[in-house]
Amino acid sequence: MSEPAEAVAPKKKSAMKGCLLWGGGIFLGLLVIGAIFGPDDGQSGGQQAGPDQAKNDALLPMVEASALIAAFEANEMAAMKDYGNRPLRIMGTVLGIDADITDDPIVRLGGPGDFMGASARLGDEFADYAAQLSKGQEITLACDDVTEVIGIPQLRNCRPSK
Repeated sequence: MSEPAEAVAPKKKSAMKGCLLWGGGIFLGLLVIGAIFGPDDGQSGGQQAGPDQAKNDALLPMVEASALIAAFEANEMAAMKDYGNRPLRIMGTVLGIDADITDDPIVRLGGPGDFMGASARLGDEFADYAAQLSKGQEITLACDDVTEVIGIPQLRNCRPSK
């Protein structure tokens, strides 16, 4: 004997709902990954910081990592208006040194009491620089772009600066 048609319909709805939830979750995950590791817009050209680059970097506005983090925690929209999608220099304490999925270095910068910090993505040409860093060290980086993911500042195309 087969089951009545009414008994089968709820099972199909439940399975379809589960598939939609999984698909939506995967889509959102890919969006986050794309935002973090997406194309670099070709602004830095992947070049080493030379004398001309150092002069240009010195003209960029300076922000302390703790101030940038506090701005994003207080109001993401205002922080993106003030800092987003433009180059700047960031000064802060190294909270951690990691590698992304392509083994490019990521340095997390913050200040006293900052847990996650701002993530500064360096090109692979700065892997040796990142390898010599230590937690607690004070550094300054010049970065081409500031975005955010889930309220955490993401700095791209960063390089050592003075």
